[in-house]
Amino acid sequence: KKRGLNKTIEILKKGQEPEKHLEESLIQLITDTICREFKLTEKELFFGKTRKHNRRWALSFFCYFVNSHLKYSQSDISKLISRTNACVSKYIKDVYTLSTNVNYEARLSEQRNKIDEEIKPKITHILRYGK
Repeated sequence: KKRGLNKTIEILKKGQEPEKHLEESLIQLITDTICREFKLTEKELFFGKTRKHNRRWALSFFCYFVNSHLKYSQSDISKLISRTNACVSKYIKDVYTLSTNVNYEARLSEQRNKIDEEIKPKITHILRYGK
């Protein structure tokens, strides 16, 4: 009985998760929004070798939004962007701890809020109606 109950719970949880193509379209939505906001291409964002300030914060924002909106774990995100768990943890922590006292961090905080306002309705629309 217990095994049957656990299996039923597992099936119900899988039924509530978005389908794979929905997950891909949600990740693509976040990627496109961040690339547009930071003026980067997708290739530069994930596979670039530069350590420029803009690219680093774009990766941080990507990790933050995938973690907060799609509820991906840090290990899932690290597999997605080919970085270590420690790197992903630092990226997410940096975005969570943005301060309004420091000038460039205040701009980044405003940018985070702007992206958040843009992404939230689109995510709910995709989850409700598909694409």
